[in-house]
Amino acid sequence: MAVSTVQAPERRRVLRILVVDSSLEDVRSVCDLLRRNGEFLPHAARSVEEAQPLLDEGVYLASVSTMYRILREENLTGERRRGHRRKGHATPQVSADGPCQVWSWDISRLCGPGPRDWFYLYVILDIFSRKIVGWCVDTEETETVAKRLITITCERENIEADQLTLHSDRGAQMTSTTIAELLEDLSVTRSLSRPRVSDDNPYSEAAFKTVKYRPSYPDWFDSIEDARVWMRKFVGWSRYAGDPPALRAARSGWMTWPSRRAWSAPLRAMAVT
Repeated sequence: MAVSTVQAPERRRVLRILVVDSSLEDVRSVCDLLRRNGEFLPHAARSVEEAQPLLDEGVYLASVSTMYRILREENLTGERRRGHRRKGHATPQVSADGPCQVWSWDISRLCGPGPRDWFYLYVILDIFSRKIVGWCVDTEETETVAKRLITITCERENIEADQLTLHSDRGAQMTSTTIAELLEDLSVTRSLSRPRVSDDNPYSEAAFKTVKYRPSYPDWFDSIEDARVWMRKFVGWSRYAGDPPALRAARSGWMTWPSRRAWSAPLRAMAVT
């Protein structure tokens, strides 16, 4: 049994390969040696094939198929790539027993007057009362617009430190440093969906479906002002007639009176009747 040094062209470093007769026991000993050295057996087998004319002893070790057969018998045919290992993410869990405890926000496209002409609808939804606490329509989908909307909404709803959890998916705007720093300054807890999971933000998705399935929803908007006017009407409709569960909860006494004061005066009047 002779030992020879072979330069592997793919890895560009030296592999120590045993050049032996092609008996099964000798090949198995090579497998054990390569496994102890941390090398990948199929790569070593190809190196032997390519470097066969250069071997001092001139002894053929084994074919690639034989190497793979031995590899399967030794349970070494698993994943060998050194790629990125995905980490597990726990399912996001948020709960609220009153308004202004957990909000959900997202961005959706609205068709403009021409092809590839979009307006962007930003919506912040209270998951307990299903009230749209903040919204805007803009021509850009940026974290700057989202930052302005979140700041104005928190100020208008008198959100205190460590009171609110803001849930969203993992869009570019939601995971941006701008939004992360804003929520830290406001003492708002950030909750994110799992990567590559499309249904971890169901409240916002359901709200957008309600928007786009309204009978009065147009095929496109001629201008951003038309989109804002339509959305303003929709928000009014959703607060008074489009959310019966919230009204039923209020009438049943599930919400305390301080929570009702956060609503508009006409809605409070409907809730206590």
